[in-house]
Amino acid sequence: MADVITGSFLDRLDLSVSRNNDKNALIDVHETLSYRELDELTDLCAAYILSLSFDRKQINIVPIVAARNVRTVVWMIACVKADVAFLNINSDFPASYIVKTINSLRPPLYIVTDQGVDKAIYQVGCSASVDAYAFSFVNKDGSNIRFEHRDPERAIYAVSTSGTTGVPKITLIPERAFMNYSQAMVEMHALSNECGVALCHLAPNFDVFIKECLIPLQQGMTIRLLSNEEKYNPRFFSHLVNQLSSHWLSITFTLFQTIGPFLEADKIKHLIFVGEALGKLKESTFQTADKVWNEYGPAECTIGFTAHQVTSEFRGSIGTAIKNNELIILDKNLDVELSYGEIGEITLLGKGVGLGYLNSTNTQFEERTIKRISGENITTYCYRANDLGHKDKAGLVYFNGRADRKVKVRGQWVHLQELEKLIIESTVIDEIKIFYHEVFPGERSLVSYLRVEDKKRIESIGNEVSDFLAQRHNRYEIPDYFIPVDNYPYSMNDKLDEKQLIVMCAQYLESSGTRQAVEQDELDGNAADSEPSLDGLLFNLWNKTLQHNNFTVSDSFFNVGGNSLLGYKLLSSLQELGYDELTVKDIHEKDTIVAMARFIEAKGWV
Repeated sequence: MADVITGSFLDRLDLSVSRNNDKNALIDVHETLSYRELDELTDLCAAYILSLSFDRKQINIVPIVAARNVRTVVWMIACVKADVAFLNINSDFPASYIVKTINSLRPPLYIVTDQGVDKAIYQVGCSASVDAYAFSFVNKDGSNIRFEHRDPERAIYAVSTSGTTGVPKITLIPERAFMNYSQAMVEMHALSNECGVALCHLAPNFDVFIKECLIPLQQGMTIRLLSNEEKYNPRFFSHLVNQLSSHWLSITFTLFQTIGPFLEADKIKHLIFVGEALGKLKESTFQTADKVWNEYGPAECTIGFTAHQVTSEFRGSIGTAIKNNELIILDKNLDVELSYGEIGEITLLGKGVGLGYLNSTNTQFEERTIKRISGENITTYCYRANDLGHKDKAGLVYFNGRADRKVKVRGQWVHLQELEKLIIESTVIDEIKIFYHEVFPGERSLVSYLRVEDKKRIESIGNEVSDFLAQRHNRYEIPDYFIPVDNYPYSMNDKLDEKQLIVMCAQYLESSGTRQAVEQDELDGNAADSEPSLDGLLFNLWNKTLQHNNFTVSDSFFNVGGNSLLGYKLLSSLQELGYDELTVKDIHEKDTIVAMARFIEAKGWV
């Protein structure tokens, strides 16, 4: 039976160590640590951190340039013991991004747990660096160090929410929020030291990675950390799941689609979808797992803020708030709670709300006075998620898109309102409306609607907009279709009628022959030579992965809509074709079709 979590993370870890002293705690392809060894090693590392000149009155963050391995988890725990927050940075990210993130924090120390990391990362001038495998500080004795009790309101970890490009935006999560989430997971999924081996496979910078590591350790479970080579070999990954009969597995919907076909029935107790919108599940999914869950949670709050047990009748709900959390729907003025069925902004309250952004006064985190449905006025600290949603009569929450018209297109966030404004300011177009919606079944498209007098000019206008966006290296922002309209349709509430726009789009594509042309191109492609050139093969894989072909053989994968998750998906596709020795680093370093094709040829893999 699962223990109810009380006390701090270190209290729980001490209890696990005392109960499971010689049991394996962490395993990767190179190293295994027992609970006793984990405790001793994290004491040593924490002692080293405490020997440095941290200002204990400030928020202290130690960046960990992290691979998915035992040493990363060791340093995460060492930071908690030393009462500093850790920030995992994926070592697969470009060196320039890693250096920029470290420099933005100016920490006294940063850790590197990837032996194959780009040496440029060691050129950061503001910090001492520690190679987690060198251990130049092993002469320091941590056995007599007394680690003081942490303030539950202090940050236990930080998460960068800016992806692999742009200025890092770092959000802080207190121990209070993480331990509340830990307790909910233990109770919801019946976690205990009898649950066997937990697989850890998500990217280290992803907050779910922290869940995969630190929650099982509180319950005395063994954690098996997968290397990238293991993770992105669908047959190996699924074989491991089948072999271990995993008690729980957190996974993105995208990655599950690659391993799902190889999973056997009744091999997972709790299958938890995280990190992205949950798509339509096959019936076989419910044969694979006893229970299937959908979690929702912005990085600015704890890992999962709501949870919902999914059945074959799943209709897209993100569920209800977990214990000690509350999710409410607010009106446009953000001061009145809406009733069921009414769409408004998702707002989060309770123990799971984070501390806000580092060095920022972002108004998404603030104390607000809210009129509840009951008529009561409350003043509470909350987080506005910038997501739209509504509740049904049963209290289940449904996601209705972004409040700021921000959508994820081809793996990248696109702010539709800003895109419209940019196009109007930079081209001859006076009025444009852009939507991301499903025009044809199963096909979400970025569609621009333009009011033009001469509809024959729509092609030249579309080319002008496409060329302009291509010059900005943001090809993922290029609309799939340009639709001329006489007037924009409005509903009785004076809002743009999106349903009517979809009808207008479908009618125009059918009448103009555009849809038929697209379908014919697909048929022609299927009927083409079954053995295309390597460049052509890579082009087709990019097209399939990115779900668009607005790129050239010289474009960077990450400038045309690619991101780390889609990069992993591309790698999996390449490995299925026999290029088994390709790695995640190759995807990042050979990020154009030309570069990857020449690299594969040079290796003699063709």
